[in-house]
Amino acid sequence: MAHYADIFESLADLKMKMREGIDYRILLLDRQSQASIIAPHGGFIEAGTSHLANAVAGQTFNLYDFQGLLKSRPERLHVTSTRFRDNDLTAMLKRSLFAVSIHGMGKTDNWRIWTGGLNEALKPQIDLCLEEAGFWINPDPPLYKGRSKRNVVNLARKKGVQLELPEDLIQVMFKNGFSYGGSRRTAPEPELSPLGRMFVTAVLQGIFLYLAEQSLSSKTKAG
Repeated sequence: MAHYADIFESLADLKMKMREGIDYRILLLDRQSQASIIAPHGGFIEAGTSHLANAVAGQTFNLYDFQGLLKSRPERLHVTSTRFRDNDLTAMLKRSLFAVSIHGMGKTDNWRIWTGGLNEALKPQIDLCLEEAGFWINPDPPLYKGRSKRNVVNLARKKGVQLELPEDLIQVMFKNGFSYGGSRRTAPEPELSPLGRMFVTAVLQGIFLYLAEQSLSSKTKAG
């Protein structure tokens, strides 16, 4: 999450003052899955994160994508994760075993993914799979640690993992890059590059390894 001074006190405040379908759009797909994938700052706010979250969710996992539609100064629609609350999302997360949120952190770092969150079993799996895929990660970042219990990603039953991607890396995860704000958007539906697909695959591998461990643990306890 790039550093912004939020204009709105909460998502409810934003909804009262902005126009749904014109200023913002919400996509929620509750597939009754154990995993919920979240892009709380999607659309133009942290550009590229909507598409990456959608790709990770695929046709399998729950998806919540808050899409900021303002092309000029899209950061105005940023609501920090500890105050990001949507009743439908909260209900879905309470039914979910865990969550993964995808963010863009602007130019805070170059190329390195910062990983955080309170699910201490899922995070190492995703960290390992990202590293094995060749990504450079910081598993203990100086900022954006996602360690607050109030962080939306940690509202799932077993908390979640927060992934912060730098702008340089997001740009090359799409075949023709991904423009940030203004009228410079390259395409309505940018296509993932091979690197973007590698990222999605690595995150999914970490998720499936975690789910396999959870299943094995449950069977062991039951036996």
